[in-house]
Amino acid sequence: VNNRYFVSNGNRILVTTDGGESWDYFGNEGATHGMEVMGDHLYVIEGGTIRVLNLNDGSQVSSLNVSVAQFMNGMANNGSDKIWVSDFAGQRIYEIDASDPANITSTTVVSNVGATPNGLTYDADNNRVIIVTWGTNAEILSMDITDYSLATVLLSSGLGNLDGVDNDSEGNFYVSS
Repeated sequence: VNNRYFVSNGNRILVTTDGGESWDYFGNEGATHGMEVMGDHLYVIEGGTIRVLNLNDGSQVSSLNVSVAQFMNGMANNGSDKIWVSDFAGQRIYEIDASDPANITSTTVVSNVGATPNGLTYDADNNRVIIVTWGTNAEILSMDITDYSLATVLLSSGLGNLDGVDNDSEGNFYVSS
């Protein structure tokens, strides 16, 4: 809506409105890994905590410590009330109920991915989350968001250490390696 890009530099969040010619700090919180915009909020991972920030002024709306998480990394959202988070080291997927941004909650929906989950993206057309994994000849998986079952999309990608994934309105997926 505001034609902004948010970038984590490890300990602060940067924002640009001019395509990267100039940068400002956004709020006072950090984001060590994933970030997702949903509604009027920016959801960020900072260590073992998920923070909800107001998109207008950067103020913190709420935070949630995910005590079982070992290394939260990637995030995806459905645009309304759910966020999915990968736990790289714990090989888990968490679902964040963000229907009330002031009171978010988490549930472990996959307790063992069977691989090292990294980047995530929501695939609304197929009611699933796409999960890219870390390692040699990394797998690409999907998680059905109705029953949280996992399926293999691509067993051998030919790529190593998949980090991020996103999709477009044409049904194409883009993976960083």
